[in-house]
Amino acid sequence: MNDRLETFMLAAVSAALALSLMSDTVSATFGVSLLAAALLIPIACCIRLHRDLNSLIFSGLLWRLVVIGLVTFWILPYYAARNSADAVWYNNQAADLAQAIRAGDWWQLPLNVGSDLVTVVTALFYVPFGPSSDGVTFLSGLLGFVGSLCFVAAAAAALPEKNLREYAIFAMLLPSIVFWSTLFGKDSWVFFGLGISALGVAQWLKYRTWSGLLKVLIGMGIVGVFRPHIALATALSFALTTLVCRKRSAPLSGTKSFAVLLVLAPATFLLWRGVSYSTGITEVSEESIVGRTSEQGVYTQLGGGSDVATNEIQGTRGFVSQLPEGAVRLLFRPWPWEAKSPFMFLAALDNLILIGILAVRRRDVMDTLRNLRTRPFAFFSVVLAIELIMIFSTIANLGLLMREKTQITPFLYVLAFCGNRRAASRTRPVRRNEDAHARLNRIPARARLDPAGAGASNTQAS
Repeated sequence: MNDRLETFMLAAVSAALALSLMSDTVSATFGVSLLAAALLIPIACCIRLHRDLNSLIFSGLLWRLVVIGLVTFWILPYYAARNSADAVWYNNQAADLAQAIRAGDWWQLPLNVGSDLVTVVTALFYVPFGPSSDGVTFLSGLLGFVGSLCFVAAAAAALPEKNLREYAIFAMLLPSIVFWSTLFGKDSWVFFGLGISALGVAQWLKYRTWSGLLKVLIGMGIVGVFRPHIALATALSFALTTLVCRKRSAPLSGTKSFAVLLVLAPATFLLWRGVSYSTGITEVSEESIVGRTSEQGVYTQLGGGSDVATNEIQGTRGFVSQLPEGAVRLLFRPWPWEAKSPFMFLAALDNLILIGILAVRRRDVMDTLRNLRTRPFAFFSVVLAIELIMIFSTIANLGLLMREKTQITPFLYVLAFCGNRRAASRTRPVRRNEDAHARLNRIPARARLDPAGAGASNTQAS
C-alpha cells in the first residue's frame, strides 16, 4: 500500500502542479487540486486489490489525468463560450458562497438536495484558496477515479478471478465512464457514491461484514444529497437482493438480513423525502410516479441536435409499452450515423463496444441470468440497472442520456463478466458420473462381484 500511495501521490501532485501552472488562477488551482489529492488518493490506496492489477490501475490514473487536462483546457472552455456549460454556473455560485462563508454569513448556504449541494461543497473547497474551476475539475476527476476503483473492488468480490482484469479494463479506461465522471458537477459525485455503494453491497453479500453495510450507507448518502432518486433505487435493489438471495444455511443469516432491512427502512424513508422534494411527487402511487417520469419526455427536449422523437405516453400502459424503445435509446444510442459532433461519434463507438461485448459474451450473460439467485451481486446489478432504465427511459435528449448511462454502465458489464459458462460445462460430466454412480449403488453387491451368480439367481427366480 505504501508503494502505491507514494506512486499515486507523486503522479497526482505532479499533475496538480502542471495544471496550476497553465491555469489563470495558479495558487487557487494548486491549492484545491492538492487538497483533493490529499483527501482522495489515500482512500484509493486503501482499496485492496490484487497486485496483478497495479499496473492497470496506475494506467487508469494516468488516463484520468489526461482526460482532466482535455476537459479543463478544451472541452469546458468550448462549451462555456456557447453558454452551455453547467460548470460555469456552479463555479460562479460557489465563488459567491465562499465569499459569504468567509464573511460569516452561513445562513446563506442553500442546503437543498440536488444542484444546490454541488455549489455548497464546491464553496467549501474555495474558502481557503479562492475559486478555481480547474481545481474542482481535478477534484471531480479523482472522484471518478476512486469510484472506478470501488467498482473494480466490488467485482473482485463477486466475479470469477479470470474475468476480473477484463472488467477492470472497462471500468478504469472506458472513455464514456472516464469522461462523464470527470466533469465538474453532480455526475462525478454520484459515480463516486455509486462505486462506494457497490463495493459495500458486494462485501456484505459475500462476507456479511458490518463494514460492508457501512459503505453502502455512506455511498447512498453521497448519492442521495445530489440525486436522491438514484440513491432510493440503490436502497430498494439492496433490500430486494437481501430478501431473495439470503443464504439460509449461513449462521445468523436471518438475523443479519433482518438487521439490514431494519437499517434500510429509515434510510429509504429519508431518501423518499428527498425524491419528493426534488421531483414534486407528493404520494406513493402508480399514477403520480408514472406521470412524473413521463413528463421527462417533454422538458428534456432542449431544442438542439441531440433531441430525438418520442411517443406521447398515456398512463401506465403507455409507459410500460415504451420501455423497450426507451431502453434501446438509453443503452445503445446514438448510432454512428446519428452522430452530429465528434463527442457524439465517440459516444456511438462506446455504444458499439457495449453491444460487441454483450454479443461476444452472450453465453456468459445467459449463464448469469439463469443463476441470479446464486450470484447475489449480479442480482443486485440487474435489479438496479432495470430500475435506472425505467427512470431514464423517457428522456428524449441523447446528450442527457449519454450522461445518465454512465451510472448504469458498470452494472451492465457485470452481466457480461459474472458468468462462468466454462465452469458450468465442466460440471455436466460430473453430474452424469454422479448419476451413473447412483445407479451402480442400486445394483446388489453380489451381482456386481459375480455376474455369473447374478444370472443364476435370476434364472432361479424365473
